[in-house]
Amino acid sequence: MIRLSAMCLLLVFLTGCDNQPADPITRFNVDVLSFLELDSDQTYTVTFTADAAASEELSVAYELKENTANFSDDIVESSGTLIFAEGSDQASLEFTVKGDTHLELQESFDIVLYHDNTIVYNFLIEDNDTETSIMEDSEGFYTPLEYPSMRRVWSDEFDGTEINMANWTHEVGEEWFNNELQAYSSDPKYSSVADGKLTITAHDEGGNYVSARMITQDKYEVQYGRIDIRAKLPTGQGIWPALWMLGEDINEVSWPQCGEIDIMELVGHIPNE
Repeated sequence: MIRLSAMCLLLVFLTGCDNQPADPITRFNVDVLSFLELDSDQTYTVTFTADAAASEELSVAYELKENTANFSDDIVESSGTLIFAEGSDQASLEFTVKGDTHLELQESFDIVLYHDNTIVYNFLIEDNDTETSIMEDSEGFYTPLEYPSMRRVWSDEFDGTEINMANWTHEVGEEWFNNELQAYSSDPKYSSVADGKLTITAHDEGGNYVSARMITQDKYEVQYGRIDIRAKLPTGQGIWPALWMLGEDINEVSWPQCGEIDIMELVGHIPNE
């Protein structure tokens, strides 16, 4: 009786093994990882190749996820199902990259597959525009107001007709670290707001150069985050526009002990650098 029971158990075990799928699909590869952003909307196809042919028709859910590329400006939101036909190891999906005529940095997005577990594939969007499209565009470089997984905590879009003094303070005077020949004033003729733009103007007043210098000190401070600034710059001998950040403890420890991060400086006689 003991030998017969053992044989029965062995037969049941072997029968159970025969029911396991012969070609389980656990992994997918993609045929392309980057796409081009053109002047108009462009639809692309991505083909996924499984590591085995489907023993029967297989459905795999997918969706596009924002990364640095977003649904409002760069890609069309999309989700659906990949269908692997019986005996096939390939299935394709289509998505659309939105077109534009301004130069952007390389951006990325994700396609997520849901099959047993979550599988994330990262794709790049390259831009076909050139620097010329920035420099000749009177509207300048495009800057998003929102980013995925980031919360906007401060901005100034220069709406209205006056500088928002809750955000800014004018530094005035003539003595600066760089031994400049320029004095700074809060007079509106040197800094003004109109049409959604802040304009800072330098004047030659009989050999005395006067302009504006504006800071957010004691009005807004940030330690970690992303800071975007959009500016159109003048060129010419003696022109040196700059946007920079200093440590909030500058009054206690002075410069350079407070630290400095230069976002942008342009020496006017070397444009495009």
